Amino acid sequence: MGNNIVSTAFTYNIQNRLRMINNPSSLGTKPFAMELQYNAPNVSGATAQYSGNISAVRWRHNGGGEQSYMVIVPSSALDSMNLGTMGGLVSRAKNSETDNKKIRDYAKEVSCIGIFDSNICK
Repeated sequence: MGNNIVSTAFTYNIQNRLRMINNPSSLGTKPFAMELQYNAPNVSGATAQYSGNISAVRWRHNGGGEQSYMVIVPSSALDSMNLGTMGGLVSRAKNSETDNKKIRDYAKEVSCIGIFDSNICK
């Protein structure tokens, strides 16, 4: 219809869950791409989640390298949650200890999934 400045491709898996926005492996001129991994994660330390929970996230933006994180899903209680490691493909700036504590506190408050860096979860 017209000349698009940016086009975005959305990919879904067979369960109709969002799998990808553009493609982090072949970003091209797009400003951002992200992949949500569920039951076949290829991020170091990530565990497959067959319940529909996200097991890992991979993304890239046009100003930087590809990054990825495993996602930790609380099983029975947050106190017994196994904290994971970052499966980062490219290093990034580290969060401060204050920010790390805020992330942990927030995860406890809302009982949601948490995305943690290995420097946070030692």
